[in-house]
Amino acid sequence: MPRVVYLIVYHTGSKGAAAHWALYVPSAANENVGKVIHVTGSPLHGYTRQFRCNYDLGKTKSYYECISLGAVSPNGVRDVTKYSDNKTSVDNPTTYTDNLEKVALQVPAPGRLAGFNPLRGTTPGNGDCQYWLDQYVRALVAEGILESSAVDALRNAPRTVNKKKK
Repeated sequence: MPRVVYLIVYHTGSKGAAAHWALYVPSAANENVGKVIHVTGSPLHGYTRQFRCNYDLGKTKSYYECISLGAVSPNGVRDVTKYSDNKTSVDNPTTYTDNLEKVALQVPAPGRLAGFNPLRGTTPGNGDCQYWLDQYVRALVAEGILESSAVDALRNAPRTVNKKKK
């Protein structure tokens, strides 16, 4: 049975700030627990890829919304409970457990944003997690893992915080 892949839009921070984007794949056994693939960091310091398994959406304290990006073949997704070093989160991974992680390793995490001024902030999607996720989803489409409609879903997704925290 195909597995649905979601964009999680985290509405954290003040209204109008850039929302955080991550890719979420529910496990085959429980749709509220799954894998998150994203980048973490800041425009000042640059970003790092992160893989997280056993991520429990029900325990997330931030307001978020999930947007379907489409379905992937069950052969391309592997549910894991721990990574090789017995952790549920890996920063700057160098190995992969499935095709989704393999493609994520091929998309470079954004570095420091040239000319970044923390007093002015940034434009959402300008060398940040949104930019990376857009490039990642395009790579998944190019590999035939997701349909091109996933790019359209990203185009219509919220880019700024527009909801209050839980």
